[in-house]
Order: sequence, then structure tokens, then C-alpha cells
Amino acid sequence: NGTEYPIASNSNLTDTYTYTETDPAVCDTTFNITFKVVDDSLCEATKNADRFQIVDRTNPVIAGAIADTIVIGCGRDAAAVPAPVDNFADLIGLGLDTITDNCTTVATDFTVTFADDTTDVACVDKAKATILRTYTVADKCGNTATVSYTITVKDTVAPVFTAPND
Repeated sequence: NGTEYPIASNSNLTDTYTYTETDPAVCDTTFNITFKVVDDSLCEATKNADRFQIVDRTNPVIAGAIADTIVIGCGRDAAAVPAPVDNFADLIGLGLDTITDNCTTVATDFTVTFADDTTDVACVDKAKATILRTYTVADKCGNTATVSYTITVKDTVAPVFTAPND
């Protein structure tokens, strides 16, 4: 911010430009550039250039996959169904290699949300329910990427029946 950079110099003139940027933590960054020429007598001429705005429209990139999971239980509400995660570190901890972005570099600047699409099945291959869990990762500019995996709830416990006494 406000830093001067020499562009060219000869025996009579020194050219520099100064740029200032708006808060770089904000998604769309705006630069104001000023050009200045100074001669040997320290007389200067200044010209304000147009504002330049850098806009991020690039989605984050998720590398790797979350392994599908089989849990034992009696349906979509089974206690063994893993709880969803809601932050970058925990999402990586599910088995992803990396999540990268061209502008968002700090893990806490990403938002992580999830949606479950649950289907109850009639004991097909002992499955009671399947849950397609989709995580959405958003960078600080709102660009998104998704990764999904399937949780299958299986009932492997045979029912127990006790006959009443005669």
C-alpha cells in the first residue's frame, strides 16, 4: 500500500508509480495507480490512472475423495452414522488430499456446508438406508466446489424372538 516503484530513470527524469489497494482481505480487490515523473530540479508531474479491479470467479479445487462408509444400524437415524463436519480441517481429515484456491489461502476463510440426501431401502443386501452426503466448500468470494460420498446403513443383527410360555 502506498509503495513507490521506479519505472525508468535517465539523467533528467525519474519515473515512479505508486499503487494503493483496498483491503486485500476482501474478495474483489481494487487498485488505484498513480504515475509520477520527477526531473533533476525536483519538479514533478503526477497522473492518476484508472482504477483496476481484480475479480475472483475461479472455483476452489478439491483433490482426493472421501471413502464410502458402511455403518451398522437400523435406518437413517442410526447412532453409527458419522456426524457431518463443518470446517476445513475436519473435511480434509475425512480423507481428502487438498483443497486449494487461487485467492483464498487461509483455511479459516473457507466455509464448509453439507447436505444429506437420504433414501430408505427395503433391506436390499441388508441395507436399511443410504445417505449421499455432499460437502460444499466456498472461498471468500462465494465460488464453490463439492465432494460427495455415500453412507450405507446396514442391519446385520438378526431379530430375536422369544416364544411365550404355554
